[in-house]
Amino acid sequence: MKKNDILVVLAILILAFTLRFIYLSKINNDFFFLNPVLDAKVYDDWAVEISQGDWIGRKVFFMNPGYPYFLAVLYKIFGHSLYFVAVIQFIIGSIGCILVYFIALRVFNKTAAIIAGIMACLYNVSFYYEGMLLSATLINFLNVLLVLVLLLKTEKPAKYLVSGVLLGLSALFRPNVLLFVLFLGVWAAMNFRRDYRLFVTSAGFFIFGLFIVFFPVTLRNYIVGGEFVLTTSSGGTNFYIGNNPSATGVNSPPSFARLSPDHLEQDFKEEAEKRLRKNLTSSEISRYWFNQSIEFIKKSPISYIKLMWRKFWLFWNFYEIGGNFDFYFDKKWLAIQKVPLLSFGIIAPLGIIGMILAVGNWKKTLLLYLYILTYLIAVVLFFILSEYRYPVVPLVIIFAGYTVYWWKEKIKAKDLKSLAFSVAGGLIAFLAVNRNICETRQDISYYNLGGIYLGKTRIDEAIEEYKKAIKINPEYFMAYNNLGLAYNKKGYYDKAILAFKKAVHIKPDFADAYVNLALSYGNKLMYDEAISATEKAIKIKPNSVVAYNNLGGFYYRKKLYNRAMRMYKEAIRIDPYYAEAYNNLGVVYISCGMREEAIKLFKKALTISPGYAGAENNYKRALRESKP
Repeated sequence: MKKNDILVVLAILILAFTLRFIYLSKINNDFFFLNPVLDAKVYDDWAVEISQGDWIGRKVFFMNPGYPYFLAVLYKIFGHSLYFVAVIQFIIGSIGCILVYFIALRVFNKTAAIIAGIMACLYNVSFYYEGMLLSATLINFLNVLLVLVLLLKTEKPAKYLVSGVLLGLSALFRPNVLLFVLFLGVWAAMNFRRDYRLFVTSAGFFIFGLFIVFFPVTLRNYIVGGEFVLTTSSGGTNFYIGNNPSATGVNSPPSFARLSPDHLEQDFKEEAEKRLRKNLTSSEISRYWFNQSIEFIKKSPISYIKLMWRKFWLFWNFYEIGGNFDFYFDKKWLAIQKVPLLSFGIIAPLGIIGMILAVGNWKKTLLLYLYILTYLIAVVLFFILSEYRYPVVPLVIIFAGYTVYWWKEKIKAKDLKSLAFSVAGGLIAFLAVNRNICETRQDISYYNLGGIYLGKTRIDEAIEEYKKAIKINPEYFMAYNNLGLAYNKKGYYDKAILAFKKAVHIKPDFADAYVNLALSYGNKLMYDEAISATEKAIKIKPNSVVAYNNLGGFYYRKKLYNRAMRMYKEAIRIDPYYAEAYNNLGVVYISCGMREEAIKLFKKALTISPGYAGAENNYKRALRESKP
C-alpha cells in the first residue's frame, strides 16, 4: 500500500473510532446499557455460566451459541465488564469501516471507496448495535471480511479455507448466512468455468473450513441431545413466527407464545406436544412448526404472497423495526443519538440507485449483488427486524458511495441529462423507502423498561412503566402479569390478585399467570384458592415443573405431607435437574421423620446446584440432628 493509501485508511479508522468513543462516553452510565433485556440478558447470563465452567451445557442449542461464547471468553479473561465488551465491539465496528473501504476500492475506485468508508463511519444504527450486548456487530464484521477475502485476486486454497471458516463462524452467530453458500456456488462456477479442477479444489477447501467450525458444535449437540443438529433447533420455530395465519411480517409470536427468548422455546415446545399429545425432541419440534408453516402456505397462497410482499417492503423501509430494543424509544435516553447522522432512510435509496448504476460493472460487483440478495431472501423468508437486516447495510453503503461518486463525475462532466435521470430515480427510491408503512408501538418498550426496574427492585417505577404499557395496549396480558409480580413484591397482594386475574381473563391459557395468582393467594394464607389456581396452571401446562413444585408447597403448608411428596416427585420426574424440588422434598421427609432419606435429597440438590443456600442449611441441620 502506498503512503497516501495508508493515510486514508488511518483517517477513516480515526474518524470511526473517535465518533464511537464519544458515543461510548455518553452511554457508559446509560440505563439500557447497564441493564440488558431479552436476548441481551439471555446472552449475558449464558456467557456468565460458560465463563464459570459450564462450557458444554445440557441441551441442544436453541439460541445461536456464537455470541455468548464470544462474551464468555471476554468475561473469563477480563471479568464481567459490559463496558469492556462495548469497547471491543466499537473497535471491531471501526475496523469494519476500513473493510468497507477496501471492498469499495476493489470493485469501484478510490474516490467511491473513501465516500463509502466515511458513510460507514457515520451510520447511526452501527453506534447503537455496537453498544449493545447483541451479535450484530460480530456478524457484520465476519461477513464483510468474508466478502473481502473472496474478492482477493489470489486463488490459493488458503483463501477458500479461510472463507469457509469465516462463513461458519458467522453462522454460529446467526445461521441465515448459510444461504450465501448457494449463491457462492454460482459465483465460483462463473469464476472457474475454464478450470474445473481449481473449482473442485477451492470448493473442497471451503467446505472443509465450514466443517472445522460446525463439527464441534454438531457433535456437542449430539452428545447432550442425542440428535444431529447442525447449530440450533430454532429454525422451524422462527419460520413459523414469520409465516402463519396471524403473521404480520415482524417478530410477533403467536398467541400461545411469549416474546421473551427465555420463554419462547418452552412455549413452542409445550404447544407442539399439547397438539400432538406426545413428548418431542428438539428436531421434532422444529420440524413440526416448519410443517405448520408449509400447511399455511399451501392453504392460503394468496395470503402468503401478500405477506411476502409486505416483508419485502419492510426490508427496504426506513423504519428500524425493534425486536430486543426499540431504536426510537431508546433515542430519548441517548443524547448523542439525536445528532443527525446517516440512517437507512438515506443510504438505502442511494444504495438502490448505485446497484442500478453499477450493473454495467457486474463482473466486479456480482459477489456484492449475491450477498445482498442472500440477506433479502433469508430475512424475508422469516420475518423483518432491524437487527436481521443490519448485515446488508455495509454492502448497501458501498453502492451508496458509488452513487455519490457517479453524481460527482456527472456534475464534473456537465452530463446533466444522465444526472437528472439518476437523481429522479433516487428521489423515487427515497419516497418509497421513507414511506411510513410500519405501525409504531412502544408498549413493549415500556414493558421491557418495567422489567429492568423490577429486576433492580425499583418497584414503584416498574409499576408505572407496566401501567404505561397497559394504557397503550389494554390487552397486554404479559404487562398485567408483571404488574402483579410488582404488586406482590410491594406486599399489595389484593392488587396483585386483580392483575393476575386480568391477565388470565385476557389469555385464559396463560399458565404462568395462574402460577403467580396462586402465589399471591399463598401469601394471604388462602391455600385452597392457591391449590385451585395451581391445578388450573397444570391443566394448561401438564409438564410445568414450577407448578408442581409450588403445589407441593401449598400441600406442605396444609400438612398434607403425602400429597406434597407426590407433587415434588412429579416435579423431579419432569426435570431431574430441578434442585429446588429435591430440597423441598427433603424438607417434607424431615417433617415425616425420614432424616436419612432427606439428607440424600439435600446432597442431590447441592450436586445439581452448588452453593444453593437453602439446601446447604437444611443439609447441615439434618446432619447435626442425626447425630446421637
